[in-house]
Amino acid sequence: MTRRRIPAGFLPALLLLPTLLVPAVSIPARAQPADAGQRLLQEGARIQADQQRQRAEQDRHRVEMDRRRIEEQQWRDTQRQRDFAIQQRREAEWRREQDMRQRWEQQRRWQDADRRRNDPWNRW
Repeated sequence: MTRRRIPAGFLPALLLLPTLLVPAVSIPARAQPADAGQRLLQEGARIQADQQRQRAEQDRHRVEMDRRRIEEQQWRDTQRQRDFAIQQRREAEWRREQDMRQRWEQQRRWQDADRRRNDPWNRW
């Protein structure tokens, strides 16, 4: 088996071979159709897609804001309930103290009355 040698003059042509196989007119990534109507349809579809993307983003934003608002409302409600419970407990403690104080006062008055009634010097 004999080896064929490629003459050195053909080497640059071989390197350029892939570019020669590609069509002479380069087509951009977003090919613009030659037909104006088709171009309008594509532009309309692009605009619709952009609007749909914007609406989806706005919806996501709205949902996020609603979620935050609901969380804040729930947090405020919990704080309000906690504050209400604390207030109720304080009022109950205050009422108990008042009741105890009134009982002590009444008991003291009764004891004073008993003392006066049983005082041997009272009859003078």
